[in-house]
Amino acid sequence: MWIVHTQPTRKRGVAPESHQRSWWIVHTQPTRKRGVAPESHHEGGNPHCEARHPKIPPLSKKPDVDAISLLLCRHDDKYIGDVLRYLAACAPAPPPVWVTHEDLLASSQQVMGYVADVVALLRRLHEESGLRTVHLYTSLPFHAVSLLAANLKYVIDNVILMEYRSDLKGENPPPGEVYSPLRF
Repeated sequence: MWIVHTQPTRKRGVAPESHQRSWWIVHTQPTRKRGVAPESHHEGGNPHCEARHPKIPPLSKKPDVDAISLLLCRHDDKYIGDVLRYLAACAPAPPPVWVTHEDLLASSQQVMGYVADVVALLRRLHEESGLRTVHLYTSLPFHAVSLLAANLKYVIDNVILMEYRSDLKGENPPPGEVYSPLRF
């Protein structure tokens, strides 16, 4: 089971009341044997699904990467720019890797195909570079994030969901305060 916190834990130094926080509980499929992944419909996928972006250097030039900043979003220069400014403000930060989706992921087949690609990419990076930690920046709909999370627990040791601080929207906060890490 995963518990995902969906609201920032503080607003400009003030902790919210407990009733102002919201949590989602995501149940994952149990396994028959401890440590053995359940059968998955997300096998296959494209292990080279990283997208090119002029401001993101290719990961292949960085050997022995044990952590990455994974951007899962459509082509949105504002969203990508916000993440890259945050990473620059928090240097040294894990190198960014972008996996785009062109559609709105309206069908189950689209979501399952996208998750299969992300899982295949992370398996490849785990095998080739020793990847162990993913800092996840995403604009995916919640149903896709929960499916992704259920599959990542068999591929990556540490997943840190980087929650966008929507409570700071319109306040022009410093780039280093735009995201809050949520550890799984």
